[in-house]
Amino acid sequence: MSERGHVSQEAWDELEQLYHLAIDVASSLLMKNSEFYPIAVVLDLNGEPRFLAAGDGTDFPASATVEEIFRETFLERKNSLRATIIASMSASPRRTVATR
Repeated sequence: MSERGHVSQEAWDELEQLYHLAIDVASSLLMKNSEFYPIAVVLDLNGEPRFLAAGDGTDFPASATVEEIFRETFLERKNSLRATIIASMSASPRRTVATR
């Protein structure tokens, strides 16, 4: 069994398309702003990619809130979507190295 498991070539290609779209946008936002809110890309039933925006009505919603809104939206639209992806930043805590 390959790393794809039982995923068809068509489904794999669609997932790769979403992945590359999300990475391209995330990379551009990182280069421009040094950060970004989570972004979502979906494929509709016609195979057309769409970017989604989400918020909770505040100026700066928590990333976890935005991600949850995306997941809820995916569930609500599950019969009209072929594939979905969320790109989100994560940061590792900085390590302090003691020196003498």
